Amino acid sequence: MSKRSWVGTMLGSAASPRARRLANTCASAYFVTSSSALALLTLLLTVPHNSSGPLRVALTAAGLYMWLNVVANYALCALRGAPAAPPASERGHHHQQHDQHDRRDHLLEITGDHDGGDEARPMCVPCGRPVPPRAHHCSVCNACILKRDHHCFFVGRCVGHSNQRNFIVLLFWTAWGNAFILANLLAYMSDVLPGPLLSQQGLRYLLPLATVQAATGDMDLAAYALTLAAHLSLGKCLGCAAMYAWHFTIAGEGQTSYEAIHEMRDYDCGLFVNLRQVFGNYWALNYLLPMPTAIPGDGRSWERLSKYDKGL
Repeated sequence: MSKRSWVGTMLGSAASPRARRLANTCASAYFVTSSSALALLTLLLTVPHNSSGPLRVALTAAGLYMWLNVVANYALCALRGAPAAPPASERGHHHQQHDQHDRRDHLLEITGDHDGGDEARPMCVPCGRPVPPRAHHCSVCNACILKRDHHCFFVGRCVGHSNQRNFIVLLFWTAWGNAFILANLLAYMSDVLPGPLLSQQGLRYLLPLATVQAATGDMDLAAYALTLAAHLSLGKCLGCAAMYAWHFTIAGEGQTSYEAIHEMRDYDCGLFVNLRQVFGNYWALNYLLPMPTAIPGDGRSWERLSKYDKGL
């Protein structure tokens, strides 16, 4: 399968709009519930058990700081958005019928040349109107999203111009927060569960083997719950770290995921300019404290590089 065919498969979906909305709700509920449960487990059980005195205070403060950054950036990412076109319910019966037969999330007909010259004018088929450059239609949100990167089911909305920075910082703190959770959880498990984890006996706590033991009654539910929590935090840590590396890299290169996969460099204005377009003038401060300030630009007008600028 070619790269562009793979992209089309990933951006499109054969699932019905109802199935996608259900997946949206379930994934968001999973992220919120699992993150809350792991944070409470760490702050109320593993940290108090593993430490005392000033160390306990410091670890609790560090855990709360990470957790509050996750909560704040998740809320900002989920609540902020800037669709470029009205939803289907405001467009009339004709376009509603078109949406029901939508076979792709990305339904944009591009008129013009991406390589330069006259500015390309994208036409959104479901919305039936031109939309700004870099805007794409999302069949889950049922709207065109400014500088759309992708639809994140775990957040419950698209990642685009208005919330891209909060999404990237959310990935950063979710990865570090789960690393913190995992470290405290493994220390707790080593102390309260039979058999050292870093030994042959520790293999029984691998999730497939632990599941079999729990089903046959050879492992109690408390030990299995801790094992499940450890694997869950490990998966979230590695997954979010990998996603963070990808999204921060393409943000520094002035690209969305679609543009990066299609090798489009039309909007790369240099590392620091690119980062300011995503995070604002003081972009590093977003990692220390959630910043609900305005994003530079309106998400509709973008400086395009000519063929000469791109070295073609």
